[in-house]
Amino acid sequence: MDKQARIQGKYRLTTQALSQLCSRLAPGYAQTVHDIAGSYRTEAQSTDGFDPQLAISITNRLIRLRFSRINGYCMIIDREKKQVDGIVGRKYAFFSNLDLYMTAKDFVKQSNPPAFFKDAAIYGRRMMVRFGYSKPLFVVPVKKTGTDDPFYGGYHFANSEIGDCSIKAGATIIRALCDNKAVSEFTDGSRLTHVRGKRFEEKLYNLLDQVQLKAEHAGQYKAGIAILITQNLGLGKDEESHARRLSEIVSQLHRHGLTKQMADAVVARALVNGSYKHEALLHGKDPMRVYATRTAYDMFNALTAEAKKRSIDVQEKAEQLAFKMLSGRFVLS
Repeated sequence: MDKQARIQGKYRLTTQALSQLCSRLAPGYAQTVHDIAGSYRTEAQSTDGFDPQLAISITNRLIRLRFSRINGYCMIIDREKKQVDGIVGRKYAFFSNLDLYMTAKDFVKQSNPPAFFKDAAIYGRRMMVRFGYSKPLFVVPVKKTGTDDPFYGGYHFANSEIGDCSIKAGATIIRALCDNKAVSEFTDGSRLTHVRGKRFEEKLYNLLDQVQLKAEHAGQYKAGIAILITQNLGLGKDEESHARRLSEIVSQLHRHGLTKQMADAVVARALVNGSYKHEALLHGKDPMRVYATRTAYDMFNALTAEAKKRSIDVQEKAEQLAFKMLSGRFVLS
């Protein structure tokens, strides 16, 4: 790197690429170099104690000392932005987000029933894309209004071009009223690492076969929703027990992978909105009486709604937790 931290005099390392490089040079060094350089320094913080040139110098010396550890590695470069997006290993098999999209698009067209594009998100070199069926898998009746709450099946695909996650595929269940989604876990052959080899393409199609099987069984989760609707959360009894129960729910969500901040947001949304417009906490209503009606289904819908506001990896984690609620693998006890 030159004094401007550029590779070959023109390519800047993204934070992700620098972290990947440093982690290969020495365990824990990525955090150290970011700290020395002040990569995460806020505007309010003084520049005292941070030295980007020292960080560059130390890194260059480590590269010389331990070049054998990165010899043969490749840089994923965005030539238009003149930046290195990632550092990948010798056996890394590059599979672009466009390749995944085109492969998934062809696959879902031929699935039975066929699925159609729903939404996608790209964050840096990471992408997720979802497809859904045109007809509902099942419908949940809304007793108070006499209307229906339809759910559709579909597919979830994700990829990273810079080696920080596998190619992943899962079945998704889509609530039509708000386009919220729950996604199955990436287990049982539902992920494929970017490792070069003759069988890479074969493994990719095996992954598609596995997600097809999961999608075919998605209709069974209607029973899971029926159970969630009957599971009262035990809120709104009195101020003290209500506060204690809220704390318990937040703690459970936190233990299952959500940040404390997101867990708080999910619980707050469930309390205020419920699952339908007629259940929302409006001015003039007694809050505690409304809170006493809240169920695990309200929490499920709040979880999938808040997920849409987050980055791809956080969204996936929240939507998979929601899927666990449907399958009974996560119960708000």
